[in-house]
Amino acid sequence: MTDPRAIRLLLVEDDPGDQLLIRQVIESSTVPVQCVTVSDGGEALDYLSGSIGSDDTRPDLVLLDLNLPRISGWEVLRRIRKDDALCELPVVILSTSSWARDVRGAYRLGANSYVSKPVTFEEFERLGQLLCDYWFALALLPSGG
Repeated sequence: MTDPRAIRLLLVEDDPGDQLLIRQVIESSTVPVQCVTVSDGGEALDYLSGSIGSDDTRPDLVLLDLNLPRISGWEVLRRIRKDDALCELPVVILSTSSWARDVRGAYRLGANSYVSKPVTFEEFERLGQLLCDYWFALALLPSGG
């Protein structure tokens, strides 16, 4: 049974190692988080389209990698922002790229935040705690979460 107060997070990440690290850090947060993980952009869009009519499955926040198989994170972000039912959904880009061109492009498409993936486990822990503190404890989310 899931905690009804839990923040619902959709993690869109194709690297199994990064999935594991991010989930471990997020789930160790003092804020209850229900994390669903998908491995490519197509799965993300399928999940989101199935959650449109259901407040039980719609995520409160999306952590989105840009370089994904099938459908890129760029296209996922583009489609989220064009969908009236999803356009307010907060999306945080979590990418290995720190190129200014990618950062600007993501913000132009409507990303709420852009974060470069850490290299070490300690940096992942720190990033996870900062993300949890800000998005799950401080920020007001459109879903009311």
